[in-house]
Amino acid sequence: MANARLTTLYEQRIRPTLQSMTSDVSQNLKTNMWSMEGDELHQFVDCIVMGPYASADLFSSFDTSGGGVKFRVPQYHRGDERSRIYSRDTSSPPAPGERATATGSEARRRIIDATLQYVHDRTTTSPATLLKTA
Repeated sequence: MANARLTTLYEQRIRPTLQSMTSDVSQNLKTNMWSMEGDELHQFVDCIVMGPYASADLFSSFDTSGGGVKFRVPQYHRGDERSRIYSRDTSSPPAPGERATATGSEARRRIIDATLQYVHDRTTTSPATLLKTA
């Protein structure tokens, strides 16, 4: 029953719509991207930087004066250097039209925000332009 309904939908609505489109449709399409804390893009960057750990030192570290105290260096983490759980910053949601910023350590916020900006800059081009450069 469901398969028959999908076939009917395709034949009566989807196929005629696709066939009526001209090549200039891609000129009228606008693309954009958005990303939420914890989605695949955030997890991908976290995986590259942290691997399977809860945090990553961004520089080599060493014990100070042989006392077993680790010299502090900037770290990359999701909000708690001992946990892989995402911290949630609900203090102020982004304004309409603005991107939400990443949470966690300052290094993580900067790296994630730069990654999102890099992806966003490449999604504002029209699909036709992208096809021409491919």
